[in-house]
Amino acid sequence: MNRSFGTRIFLVILGLVAVIQSVTVIAALDALRNDAIQKANHELEVGQRVFERLLAERAAQLSTAVRILASDYGFKEAIATSDTATIRSVLANHGGRVRADLSAFIGADAAIVTSTHDFVPGDERGSPGAFPFAGMLTDAAQGQSATGVVLIPGAGAYQIVVTPVRAPELIGWICIGFVIDDSLAGAFKDLTNLDVSFSPANNSALLASTLGPDVRRAMPAALAGIDDPGARPVEVQVGDAAYLTLRSPLPGAGQALVAVLQTSMSEALEAFRGLVAKVLVIVAIALALAIGAARLVASSVTRPLRQLADAARRIAGGFYGEPVAMTRQDEFGLVSHAFNEMQDGIAQREARIVHQARHDGLTGLPNRLALRDRIGVALARSARSTEAGALLLVDIVAFKAINDSLGHDTGDQVLQEISCRLSAHARSADTVARYGGNGFVLLLEDVGEAAVRQAARRILDTTAEPLRLAKGQVRIDLTVGICLFPEHGDDAETLLRRAEIAMYAARSAGRSVDVYSMGQDETHLRRLGLLGELAAALEQDQLEIFYQPKMDLRTGRVRQAEALVRWVHPARGMIGPDEFITLAEQSGLIGQLTHLVLRKVIRQVRQWSSAGIDLAVSVNVSALDLPAEGFPERVMELLRENGVHPSRLTLEMTESTVIRDVNLTREVMRQLRDAGVQFSIDDFGTGYSSLAQLRSLPLHELKIDKSFVLHLTESQEDVLIVRSTIELAHNMGLVVCAEGVESTAAVELLRSLNCDIGQGYCISRPVPAGALAEWLASHEQAVASAARTPVSAAPQSSFRLQTPDAPAGA
Repeated sequence: MNRSFGTRIFLVILGLVAVIQSVTVIAALDALRNDAIQKANHELEVGQRVFERLLAERAAQLSTAVRILASDYGFKEAIATSDTATIRSVLANHGGRVRADLSAFIGADAAIVTSTHDFVPGDERGSPGAFPFAGMLTDAAQGQSATGVVLIPGAGAYQIVVTPVRAPELIGWICIGFVIDDSLAGAFKDLTNLDVSFSPANNSALLASTLGPDVRRAMPAALAGIDDPGARPVEVQVGDAAYLTLRSPLPGAGQALVAVLQTSMSEALEAFRGLVAKVLVIVAIALALAIGAARLVASSVTRPLRQLADAARRIAGGFYGEPVAMTRQDEFGLVSHAFNEMQDGIAQREARIVHQARHDGLTGLPNRLALRDRIGVALARSARSTEAGALLLVDIVAFKAINDSLGHDTGDQVLQEISCRLSAHARSADTVARYGGNGFVLLLEDVGEAAVRQAARRILDTTAEPLRLAKGQVRIDLTVGICLFPEHGDDAETLLRRAEIAMYAARSAGRSVDVYSMGQDETHLRRLGLLGELAAALEQDQLEIFYQPKMDLRTGRVRQAEALVRWVHPARGMIGPDEFITLAEQSGLIGQLTHLVLRKVIRQVRQWSSAGIDLAVSVNVSALDLPAEGFPERVMELLRENGVHPSRLTLEMTESTVIRDVNLTREVMRQLRDAGVQFSIDDFGTGYSSLAQLRSLPLHELKIDKSFVLHLTESQEDVLIVRSTIELAHNMGLVVCAEGVESTAAVELLRSLNCDIGQGYCISRPVPAGALAEWLASHEQAVASAARTPVSAAPQSSFRLQTPDAPAGA
């Protein structure tokens, strides 16, 4: 294992060195080759300048010689006398002195008088003919002379100079030239060590060259294959040989000529080949040294890497207790120290992750996952010890209203404060956990039902005082559902479900605490079914409004009625509001339900008004309605649409609705009160408010809860409570209505206590709108008849009352 690991390290290091050296060698050789080619290019460019200077010097030599001859008096006289023999002799002698290869005299008419070469071959007249390079004659006539390289058919290429002869007018031109042949090319090669060839610009043939015979024959075709040689050297391949080639155009007239400067690539790279051999020797030495160094490094790396690998496997297995024991002061020592720090960091992060996975991020309490595990442990202990335990599901009432009205930040503060209070009242052995959005669970072990109920009462007492938050005080109500184990279940899912059922049962019954009892599962299933069917009921208009009269106890007349909603289910029959209002609040449908009821009630008030029935109606609103955005505007819009005066509508609220957020409630109430809508406090006496607390609200009516009225004729204590409430309410300018009036005796007693309005089965049961209109007509006749009856003949009750045949609680 160690040998294999060390071998791999050795091979990796050796491979890296080989790759680096290969790249370095390739780059160096490429750079050296490019440098050699650049030097050859430079030599060609220098040779081009040398060749151009050589031609310029030859042109200057010819120009000087020709100007001397053009100024000779005897030569001018021979021209004037048309002495052709003398002209030819003078040109020959003078050309011989300057070693010219060509000499000619051209007359003023551009005709060749005499010449050593035929410029125009094939002239049928046998005369030399016209000088073919008329442009040079023109250039020379305008100056002292004209020079250039020209191609004379059948004779080759020549560098010629044309100079005008004047006496003093132009009488002709002298033309003298040097042939451009292999000897000139050889002289140039001796001077620059470059091969030179002369060729027409179309590369049809080499007129002169320093190249060997074979290369010379193949070169025109190779040059013709160059697409665009331009002014830079290019590489030309001729057989197995390559030449770096530079074409230099020659100035002249007639067919264009070029000088082709070349150097052999083999000769240019000769020095490069020597350097390659030296570089390869250096590479071989470096590679040998690298092999030795790689073996040394591999042997020194194997052991610490094995230690680190063993540590990595320990960490991968979740063991973080053993650090890497390495005391080296080199980089491996730093790595081992960093490895140990990483191991500690992973252990801490894993602990945090495990904690976060099992705890609520907002409150820090155990979450559902941790709660289920702890319930499982508690059930196992309970099975061994036969000791009982309990789950308490604590739910914050109307928590959604807090979020909607005060914001989610305040809702989070409420959850944190409740979690702190629950934890403070729990025993050290108890578990307080976060269960869902606004729910908490307490897991109690080794307790009986009586102790559990006491614990539930302590939980409710934690919110007896309002919560002091950043945005002010908030009063919170709690509902507690209790489930005992092992009596009510032997697994976590069953216990949690039944604790939740008990909580919903308590809320539906208007209680704060309830203990699960057998049979509530069916009730819970019914609630779930109704919850799913409620939205359809609202869409299909399955809700009907019943009205219960509110009678003036002094006059017996009815000017008001309370609207009570009923769900006429197509399969389940009549469903009371106590069963589905809570479901609407929990499902978020309460706003839609309230709007539907208000629309139907206000429309009915308009219809009654059109029929001559002057009747105001009160409608119950939920704790979630008032904080809802735009609620006052929606109410006023319904009143305007139906042409109903706002004073005909009274909104009834419970104490818990009012005291949940007094400031917000007051603001909404004032908006509607200023428009004419009246307000009533329903079920007074069952909440935590007081008359003094309600005094700041724009109320019109106070309704005494039926729990104080049902037994009023039998309980002196209830009489005292009702009397005190009526007196205090009157002192505050409020109208008092008593709910749950079940007997004539109660009517008389309430009248004696100066109660203003009575409502209950003794007066009338809740009835549909049509039945109420008939009842009102009958009741008004009875009241009018009683008013006409003499006082002595009138019964104790001066109006007809309905005998109750059903329990209270409509």
